[in-house]
Amino acid sequence: MVRAYLLGLTVLAATGAQAVAQSPACEDMELFLSAQSIEFLGDEIEGAQAGDRRILVNRLHDEEGNDLGESHIVTTVVAETSDGSHLLTATGTVIFPTGRIYVASSGDIPDAADETIAVGGHWAIVGGTEEFAHATGWITSAPPEHEPSSLGDWTVTVDIECDD
Repeated sequence: MVRAYLLGLTVLAATGAQAVAQSPACEDMELFLSAQSIEFLGDEIEGAQAGDRRILVNRLHDEEGNDLGESHIVTTVVAETSDGSHLLTATGTVIFPTGRIYVASSGDIPDAADETIAVGGHWAIVGGTEEFAHATGWITSAPPEHEPSSLGDWTVTVDIECDD
C-alpha cells in the first residue's frame, strides 16, 4: 500500500541543545531545519570552480525544539553560468532514528564559495531506508521573500510516498 504525505519544514538560523522527540514516521508531520554549517571546499581566493564542493549540515527538530535528526548535503560545482553564478549538483541524506531519506538536485547559486548563502529549489526523493523504504517524491525549499539568500526562516515542503 502506498501512502502519500505532505510535510512542512522551516529552516531556522539558531540552534541549541534540545530534548529528543519521538522519531518521525513516513506520515504527515511538520519539521524545522536549523543550519549548523556550510563548508566550502575549494580555493576561496580563486573563487568556486568546477569540481569544488559545498557541504551543508542541518539539525531537524519539531515545533517545540525537540531534536528529530539531521540532514547532510554535498554539492559539487559543475560550471560557471553565463551570468557568473555557479551550476551545482547535489545529493543528500535526511537521517532520522527510524530511517533515512535520500535526495538529489541541481540548481544555480550566485557564489558557491560564499558560505553565508543558500538557494531554494526542488529536490527529488530518490529512496530511503527502514520507515522510509522505497520513498519517492519531492522536497521543495524556498528562502524568505525579504532575504532571498538568507540561511534562516526557510520553508521546505516534502511530498513523499513510502511503501508499507
